[in-house]
Amino acid sequence: MREEKNMAEKTMKSRERVLAALARQEPDRIPRDLGGSFTSTIHFEAHHRLKEYLGLAGGTEGVGAMMSQTALIDPRIIDKFGFDCLSLGSKPPSTWKLRVTIDDKGYKFYTDEWKVVRACPEGGFYYDIVDYPLRNPTLQDLERFPWPDPLDKGRFDGLEQAAKDLYENTDKCIVFTTGASFFAQIGYLMGWEEFYRSLVADQPLIRGFIERILDFHLRLMDKALDHVGKYIQVFYLSDDLTHQHGLFARKKILSDLFMPAYRKMFEALKSKADAKILFHMCGASHLMFDDLTQIGVDAFNPIQVSSDGMEDTALLKGKYGNRLTFWGGGCDTQNVLPFGSPEDVRREVRRRVADLSPGGGFVFCPVHNIQRDVSPQNVVAMYDELSRWDRYPVQVEEIKATLQPI
Repeated sequence: MREEKNMAEKTMKSRERVLAALARQEPDRIPRDLGGSFTSTIHFEAHHRLKEYLGLAGGTEGVGAMMSQTALIDPRIIDKFGFDCLSLGSKPPSTWKLRVTIDDKGYKFYTDEWKVVRACPEGGFYYDIVDYPLRNPTLQDLERFPWPDPLDKGRFDGLEQAAKDLYENTDKCIVFTTGASFFAQIGYLMGWEEFYRSLVADQPLIRGFIERILDFHLRLMDKALDHVGKYIQVFYLSDDLTHQHGLFARKKILSDLFMPAYRKMFEALKSKADAKILFHMCGASHLMFDDLTQIGVDAFNPIQVSSDGMEDTALLKGKYGNRLTFWGGGCDTQNVLPFGSPEDVRREVRRRVADLSPGGGFVFCPVHNIQRDVSPQNVVAMYDELSRWDRYPVQVEEIKATLQPI
């Protein structure tokens, strides 16, 4: 207890602050993330409007993640709001280059390294899949498919130096990803309708996919960690096993087919690096908290509070707070942040801080990415309100008094 109190009394560096939260200890203040991963960041247009609102001319502009159209965050935004995390990822292979084409209807297209074709209509928010490279596949088709090379040298060019620079020249928590997923990647490759049918009707085919994707990611991760393992603090991966109202597949199917692959990946990761595992899963993710923490997950993102069983964050904290860190849930991005007033946003922030911060184990970020239509006023209100209450020990009872109806 005395050690935790002393930690809260001193001013901590970002890296130290996040690691304390991941150890479920109370740091000096609640750590905050925007841009630490491609699901805890901001759409590039919302980022541009935020910069204009703050009077930050010039500087960094551009798209970090093509599919979700998220921003390369201006360092001045990071400094202004005190974000504690920076992202780092393995690179595309040397054999693939991003090429965007436009058809006569204004749709923009690109094909990723897995041969998945995505398109964005004129004025669209994101790129969605329009063509799957392995429609109605057989096991023989998996043998013939040109799987990407996980050890292509282009993936690692400059990676170690980039990690070393971040580690030595910033105090930020470094969140590293190789883009690993299983459930989503199979859906991207064969199409969602056929994927869901095959989960029941053709499990040998699904096992064939998992075997090949696991081999790819184990080899890529092993090589990447040779370069960055001593510099990173968090390893990020993403798989949406749940939707807004429940599981995408029966628990037995997920346990039999996917959990062994996750376990192998987590064990391999933790044997190579002293890093915590951050797992992104949208929807009613509490349904998988027990399963995934038992095999090595340390923190979950985004804590989608608008989903079934997720709205009562105090209940979630009481049930799971001794086993995992909540990396998100700071403000609902489905309803409050885009459609609420600044005061609605402030009230939401206070509620989630009161629920999720006690005892540590909380990294503040909004639920998933800040979307294109979110006003800069609401973004500023969110972080301004957080700054009023984020020092440990957090004044939970005082916060709760502000939430009582008048």
